[in-house]
Amino acid sequence: RNIDLLSAESNQYDVITLSETWLFNETVDNLTKLQLPNFHPPVQLDRDDGYGGVAIYVKSNLVCKPRPDLLVDGLEAVWVETKVNRQSLLIGSIYRSPDRPVSYWDLLSEGLRKVNNTGLKFMFLGDINTDWLNLPSKHYLDILQVFQLHQLVTAPTRITSTSSTCVDHIVVQSRQLIKLVDVSPPFCSDHSVPFAVIHSHQSTRHSFKRQIFNYNKLDKEKFYNM
Repeated sequence: RNIDLLSAESNQYDVITLSETWLFNETVDNLTKLQLPNFHPPVQLDRDDGYGGVAIYVKSNLVCKPRPDLLVDGLEAVWVETKVNRQSLLIGSIYRSPDRPVSYWDLLSEGLRKVNNTGLKFMFLGDINTDWLNLPSKHYLDILQVFQLHQLVTAPTRITSTSSTCVDHIVVQSRQLIKLVDVSPPFCSDHSVPFAVIHSHQSTRHSFKRQIFNYNKLDKEKFYNM
């Protein structure tokens, strides 16, 4: 099962976003089937037909606040609020199926406007189904420009015998938020896995020298005659 593969890979990540979860209503109600060890229950949005769908997993030691107020009817996008470097950050998972009409971009604009109006920093990840390497949608480029966003994935994320495309994106407000972006091989789909490492301020651990005496080697006669 894909959830078992995901569980095996999950420990190396703090936040996991998924596109095309293909979850049906009866599965949604049984959270034990969807739970990952050391993660909060998934924050998800599913279709009635069981296709498409998005979800976000957040490590249990991090803040995970679902933001249903940011949902837009007709837009497959879900958002959580977490904290990075003691500051709130909104993270979204977005899926755009390849058969969506041009009007989809209006929905994406509406969703990002809602998120932008919170005043919080945000980023989103997902399968947008527009090839960043070869004439991405002008509507998409216009949206990124309007909201002053940056798409950071520059390597192919879906490779077939006849094509090589970058359709899975990581989009941020500030490039300074991100330390590293790379793409890992596929492990439970035919898409490679783009990931980002966020700059994190970690507390400095102060070290000190300590002398340790091994009394098993003590020369008692010499010690007493000191």
